[in-house]
Amino acid sequence: MGKRSASDEQFSALATAREQQTRAIEAQQQENRRFQELQVQFLQ
Repeated sequence: MGKRSASDEQFSALATAREQQTRAIEAQQQENRRFQELQVQFLQ
């Protein structure tokens, strides 16, 4: 059973890391959109 809980812990850590990565990507995409909006304003 110790092996199984270690595996569960690894899976949980992986899931947490994936969620953090997804949030970071979403934040970066939002920042890119804001930057593109500024570029459009400067071009007008």
